[in-house]
Amino acid sequence: MDKLTPLIETLRNYINDKKEKYLMVKNTFMQLDLESIRDIYNNIVEENPSIIGKQMNILQTEQLFNKFFLLGESGSGKTTALKYLCYRKLQALSNKDFIHDSDKVPIFIELSMFDTIHRKFWIIESIKNEFHPYIKDSHNTVLYLLERGAFLLIFDGLNEVPKRFIRKAIKEIKELLIKYPKNKFIISSRTLEYSEYFNLKNMIIKKTKIV
Repeated sequence: MDKLTPLIETLRNYINDKKEKYLMVKNTFMQLDLESIRDIYNNIVEENPSIIGKQMNILQTEQLFNKFFLLGESGSGKTTALKYLCYRKLQALSNKDFIHDSDKVPIFIELSMFDTIHRKFWIIESIKNEFHPYIKDSHNTVLYLLERGAFLLIFDGLNEVPKRFIRKAIKEIKELLIKYPKNKFIISSRTLEYSEYFNLKNMIIKKTKIV
């Protein structure tokens, strides 16, 4: 029996619980008028267009690129778009009869909370904590799932990491990118300042009037 099979029900419980958490983001979208929804859905462009030249929404962007940097000024809607992406991915997974290797479970990490004083490997510990209520041996299980490429890892707000921890945060993310390349990665930040540390596609989210 595949080692992943006993984890399917655990992943499903996690998916259903997290879907409820991000439901409020979906409700925010539902309250917007059609023009506003169109604005926030289609306000992402490539920094240096090479594949397509049109604006995209966050769902299209995630489908097109396995790993990318999402850049945008304060209030441009980065966090809202990424949480909405989480909701849509979780909703799709919750409606499936079986979770396949190609399915990616979204993990949303708020980098503003980064703190290596209390946790040596903050990002891995944060992912483990996401699954702690569902799995007894969350450490080994999370490492196994990372190796399988089971996750869409979303690191929100690299620019919000406390300055004294920024080098460590960049190092941890780069190590994950190298060690677990089968996963999908999205990193968001306000400026290009930190994107130069990563060999990723830069996507720009344009500020709209509704966020």
